[in-house]
Amino acid sequence: MFDNDRYYSQVVNMILMPAGLTVAAAALGRERAVDLIKAISAGKFVPDIAIIDSLIESNHEEGEKVAAKVKQFAPEVKIIAYTTLKDEPIAWADVIAIKGSKTTETSLIEAFKKLGVNLEKGETIDRS
Repeated sequence: MFDNDRYYSQVVNMILMPAGLTVAAAALGRERAVDLIKAISAGKFVPDIAIIDSLIESNHEEGEKVAAKVKQFAPEVKIIAYTTLKDEPIAWADVIAIKGSKTTETSLIEAFKKLGVNLEKGETIDRS
């Protein structure tokens, strides 16, 4: 997970916890994002899903840059763009989730389901 807000990291873990799943690594801010990308590039960590906020610290282009780096080193990864901007065009993600969404179509739970994560059984996506 790449986000600058610790609160949203906790929200993601609360969604995943009942299914026995967890956020394997979280980068809260630019420096930690660089460290996590280095770990991915070195093969120390291979994510199934990356949750990337469009705004890591200072602008809404950072998420796209992080997504490109993650895809470069882990091309099979599925990306959830996690954003506060409802009208933001996001072409770099597989699915979009709106922080604080009031509709199920743009919720983080629905984003996981669209990627094939069974939150009831704790099953992750099938890479085959």
